[in-house]
Amino acid sequence: MKKTLSIILSTVLILCSVFTVLPISAADEPVIVVAGSDFQNKTSDDEGKVQLDLFVEQIKRDGITDIDGFLFAGDYDYRSYNSVYETRKGVKCVKEAIGVLNPEHGVYVQGNHDGRVEASDLSPSGANDNPNGFYGVFAIHEDDFPWNTDSDETKVKKVAQNLINYLNAKLEADYKKPIFIVSHLPIHYNYRTKDNGDGIYAKYIFDALNEAGQKGLNIIFMYGHNHSNGWDNFLGGSTVFLAKGDKLNVAKAGSRTEFTEETLNFTYMNAGYVSYYTEPGNADDTLTMSVFEITSDSVKITRYSQFGRYQYLKSKGSTTPLNETTFSANEKTYSSPQTVSLSAVSDNTANTDVIESPKPIIDSNTVVIIAVIVALVIAGVVVILVIKNKDKNKKDNNT
Repeated sequence: MKKTLSIILSTVLILCSVFTVLPISAADEPVIVVAGSDFQNKTSDDEGKVQLDLFVEQIKRDGITDIDGFLFAGDYDYRSYNSVYETRKGVKCVKEAIGVLNPEHGVYVQGNHDGRVEASDLSPSGANDNPNGFYGVFAIHEDDFPWNTDSDETKVKKVAQNLINYLNAKLEADYKKPIFIVSHLPIHYNYRTKDNGDGIYAKYIFDALNEAGQKGLNIIFMYGHNHSNGWDNFLGGSTVFLAKGDKLNVAKAGSRTEFTEETLNFTYMNAGYVSYYTEPGNADDTLTMSVFEITSDSVKITRYSQFGRYQYLKSKGSTTPLNETTFSANEKTYSSPQTVSLSAVSDNTANTDVIESPKPIIDSNTVVIIAVIVALVIAGVVVILVIKNKDKNKKDNNT
């Protein structure tokens, strides 16, 4: 009997060890997310796909053959603006190329060359979190945060408030996983701000991110857009990456020429230009994509070129032939890969609203007073009706 019990117990212990080890092993596998931007190719969508296929092959050669997510920061066509047809063609090519890696979740953001979001096979605006809960994503479309404009403060405030509401929910939930903010436009001040008006209201978005980052949320902001004319030469050209604690120039709200130097409470980078980069100076012009390996306590970020792993997340900034003398080149470099530690939320209080909630016309005290008055009036009416009914019954009895 004892021998039989011993065998049973041993079997149970073995089964328990199997069923407890398997989930731990599975949980230790990193979540893989790939990102890029600006698929638009000067020749054709087919040539753009050839370029993107080269990245995919290099990522596969490095042992990554099955990914959990794919994030793309806009611009799927080179020749047109606002064409739904051309945007859908470009999105289809991107999906075909990246489909080799079997992404379980994809987010496709609208760029300034792209058609209407709802008709162009693009992702919804705002929250696009991974359905398995592996990471958070918030999409900022061109329609939400437009380029080349001096007249859309209300629109940018609205997307900033939606972002604040999203981040507040994450703060309340003590969310420790990475949150990707994917935008076609960057939020830093550069030559394009002065010349075109790009990002003159970016301060509203920056403040929302920086406040939430200070409270412990793990935010990674990725952008595209600045792939020509040397706009970002001073930040490193085609490879831009800034870590928490680094400085970023952000335009004063509504200004093309005034900016403040802000300290980052989140990770800031370009997603990686996948089809072309043109700059007239001596900045890095390498085409890249980004790969994120997410574990329970960190995110490892690696850049890939079309020839394999690339050495820089951020290249050395350089001067530019554009006429700008109010700030100097950022000569700092970051090698690839870099590991970013994931922090816990330290402050659950809600972020400051950029659009105040409408105040009630009548305050709560007034509501109580009105309710009491209404109740008294109703009671008085009931009493009067009861008295009248009694008088009527009395008259009827006398009759």
